[in-house]
Amino acid sequence: MTILMAMKTTSIANLKTHSPRIIRSVEAGEPCLVTRRNKPVAQILPCQDSPVNRTRLGFDTGVHILGSLTEPALDAIEWGDLSF
Repeated sequence: MTILMAMKTTSIANLKTHSPRIIRSVEAGEPCLVTRRNKPVAQILPCQDSPVNRTRLGFDTGVHILGSLTEPALDAIEWGDLSF
C-alpha cells in the first residue's frame, strides 16, 4: 500500500501576497511548492533545527510553580496592608 501526500502548492504571486500565512504553515511542518505558470520553481521546507519556543509555560522542567496560577497571590488582609 502506497500513501501519497500532496504538497501544498502556491504561485509566486500568491506567495508575495500571503507570505506570512504560508511561512506559518511551513513552520508548522507543511512544505510548500512554489510555481510560476503552473511549473514548479522552488520548494519551501521547514528547517530541521528551528529554534524552540521557550516562552511556553512549562517548557523548562527545572522551574517549579508554587501555588495556583488562578488564585490571588495574597490574602485579602495582606492586600489591605499594601494600600497607601
